[in-house]
Amino acid sequence: MINISEETVLDILPLADKYQVEYVNSTCAFRLLEMVIKAKKNHIDAKTFLRWLHYAEHYNLTSVLSIAPISGREYTILSLKNAGVDEQISAELKMKILEERCKLMDPFFEGKSPLSLIKATN
Repeated sequence: MINISEETVLDILPLADKYQVEYVNSTCAFRLLEMVIKAKKNHIDAKTFLRWLHYAEHYNLTSVLSIAPISGREYTILSLKNAGVDEQISAELKMKILEERCKLMDPFFEGKSPLSLIKATN
């Protein structure tokens, strides 16, 4: 059995893809999936998180990409921008993350008209 750690996954994944070693590729995808899921709990910086997503997109790791927007919504827009979101991931994935981030505000706006929100802030 091969041991792929958080420290080695980004080095091994390109090799597994290049040499078409499916078992190693799948193991890398699973390890990266675990890392993305744990990003919130472990307070991973936005730059590292975006680097992981860059690899997930480049190697088409659909399991990682499917949970990326929900994990990514925990980062502020400013932290993503400062970490190079526009250079690291596709516009499509960026929009999915931003949509999930906007959903965090839904409870705040539920049942209130835009006019009542403006009056409440004055």
